[in-house]
Amino acid sequence: MALDATVGGPASTSYVTVTQATALLQAHLDTHAWYAQLPSDEVTLLAKREAALMTATRLLETQMLWAGSPTSDTQALGWPRTGVTTRQGQAVDPQTIPLTVQEATAFYALALLEESSASASGVEAGSVKRTVMGETSIEYFQPGTTATSRATPASRAMPAEVRDLLRGYGVSGGGVMVTLIRA
Repeated sequence: MALDATVGGPASTSYVTVTQATALLQAHLDTHAWYAQLPSDEVTLLAKREAALMTATRLLETQMLWAGSPTSDTQALGWPRTGVTTRQGQAVDPQTIPLTVQEATAFYALALLEESSASASGVEAGSVKRTVMGETSIEYFQPGTTATSRATPASRAMPAEVRDLLRGYGVSGGGVMVTLIRA
């Protein structure tokens, strides 16, 4: 399936293009997974980015209960929407995908690539490899190294940064609702 970021399109698969996501991520630190092409990779960097953006969009679609209503009955994705306002109370243009939703998609895709890179290396990047107490020295595993145990599979849970970005545009549907009755 090819990436299609047509706003309101009937076959859209992503809220953002690779070019848009790259521009959004350039202004942030710790985005190396977006640019990493390992010699062992069987797919191109562009294909990895497209797959990450489509997966991030699909996960947002399943994990978010968006505010408002879809603009069209024929659109494949939840955005664009009508009846939505920003955190500042301004109406969101019903013919566009808000920049915040595009940023959330790019950050979610980045997190998916980071998880993929860590699981492919057999160790979670940043895991402590060695600690020395005298004059404090800590060594961390780097992607591409091995450890005695495999990293746990990626949970694909929505990163907190993404959830925070989307506050006001909907609610995360991953939580459990419990009715409390006072006696």
